[in-house]
Amino acid sequence: MNGKAVFGNSYLKRLAIISLIAAVVIAVVVGTQVIIRKFYPDRNIERLKIAQDEILGRLASIEESQKNPFAPVIDHVKQTIVHIITYDGNDRPKGTGSGIVIDKTKGYILTNYHVIENSARIKVIFPNTDSRHDIAEGSFVPIVGYDRLSDLALLKSHLPPKYNLPLNVPESVPEIEWGNSENLQVGEWAIAIGYPHAPIGQANPTVTAGIVSAANRNFLEMGNRLHIEMIQTDAPINAGNSGGALVNIHGQLIGINTLSKPKYYAEGMSYAIPANTAKKVVEQLITHGCVIPPYLGIHTQRVTRDLLEKLKMPPFLSAVYVLSHPLGLEDDREPNYSGVFVTDIDEGSPADKAGISRGDFIGSRVKSDIVPPEFKNIICHFVDFKFKLAIENEKHFTAMTRLLPVNQQVAFCLTRPVFDPSYQVEISGSTYVKTTLEKHSAELNPEVLQWNYTPPRWGITLKQPSREEAETYKRRGVIVTSITPETTLATALKPGDLIYRIVSKEVEIVKGNKQPLLEFEIHSLEEFIIYAPMLTSGKQFWFYFERDGKNETKLLTIPKD
Repeated sequence: MNGKAVFGNSYLKRLAIISLIAAVVIAVVVGTQVIIRKFYPDRNIERLKIAQDEILGRLASIEESQKNPFAPVIDHVKQTIVHIITYDGNDRPKGTGSGIVIDKTKGYILTNYHVIENSARIKVIFPNTDSRHDIAEGSFVPIVGYDRLSDLALLKSHLPPKYNLPLNVPESVPEIEWGNSENLQVGEWAIAIGYPHAPIGQANPTVTAGIVSAANRNFLEMGNRLHIEMIQTDAPINAGNSGGALVNIHGQLIGINTLSKPKYYAEGMSYAIPANTAKKVVEQLITHGCVIPPYLGIHTQRVTRDLLEKLKMPPFLSAVYVLSHPLGLEDDREPNYSGVFVTDIDEGSPADKAGISRGDFIGSRVKSDIVPPEFKNIICHFVDFKFKLAIENEKHFTAMTRLLPVNQQVAFCLTRPVFDPSYQVEISGSTYVKTTLEKHSAELNPEVLQWNYTPPRWGITLKQPSREEAETYKRRGVIVTSITPETTLATALKPGDLIYRIVSKEVEIVKGNKQPLLEFEIHSLEEFIIYAPMLTSGKQFWFYFERDGKNETKLLTIPKD
């Protein structure tokens, strides 16, 4: 579309009808005037002219209202939005949502993962089709791939043979045009299109409009989702809208409708996954069926008060900015420090080559104005600086790095503390070492994707199944490729096993019921790497795995350090 509105067939039909009505009205008015002039010459012709002008004025205003900037955009874009219906194992309707035709030739439809999660079958209905006929014949679609962390899934359409097309996409259905979500301006129009609260079989989407009210909103505490740089809009997005399109005034896709009213956020606000993020995810889903992050060779942890005390670093000089407690020591609650702490670096890895070292802080804010005088004047040689983009925590770091391109340099801002053990001071019962904070920049160049992972001290190596390997198993998970005889896991696991679920033996009481303390569904190697640090050494966990097409469960002890 190149930034221009696309006028659909129904819009041109409306213009034709309005033009016809206008012609009839004008003919009637002119004809009436001729008759009156001929047979009633003494009547007030001026009154007739006034009436004629009023009629023509009203007609012009109606026609002008049809020329609003939304109508032609909506008429085109809504043809690219499909209604998604999911079914459970008993073939009963489970839920509904929306999807976007992003590639008509290949039949690709983009939606949210939570729309199709845990569904036995998925059906799509294209707009302006006979929905009852569609449902009767069936239009079930396969999943090309999905990514739980970004909450995106890619489907491939297969419609009934009546369409007589190689990939069964109706000729009348266009594909949406990608926009650039990085160029959004607060205040520009945002149009949401989908099927909110739609009955099963509805084939005409609903449209709501608003503005982009904010960008770069992060939601990192929502289960297993890693939502960053989300688009905030006041265009209403309700149940069923998920997976639909958020477009700009030119009909270009700027976001995928996802959230409405997250906890602790304002009423009337909805959120969409940025189109640029979705595009990167789609590329991996087409190639691999899932997202495989680049191998960086860097291990990090959350910055906490305990960590800083172990390092004997003043909490205000730890290369972090205390977000929830500006002065940090008001109470015993744990402050939210920004940034991540580097715990280890793989030798020869991209992080090692970039000069990142154990003990560095990545993406942390440093602000001298929050440092109490007793720290600033007594023990700190302070280097004051601020980074343009701060990293909130390790989840944010994962979300920012998981889609980095291979063989393309990315700059990271580092804070490196330099200690002087010869100068120590005790303040409020704690000992602090004189610290100098140095600012560094590291050019990281990811070289390969991370297909394999060896958990420290576990004695096993795991791999991400390729698309071909995944088809030989019944479910998603990670494959055991090697295992040492000495590890405690060797009593039950062997190469070729696919681990798909891990549940702690330890339980907790929630509302009077026993529930596992930890429970992880593993859909990819990336997810396993995220969960692995939570699997405490020496503790027992139930491992669910697939072997030779059969599901097995074993209680295993995580190897000790």
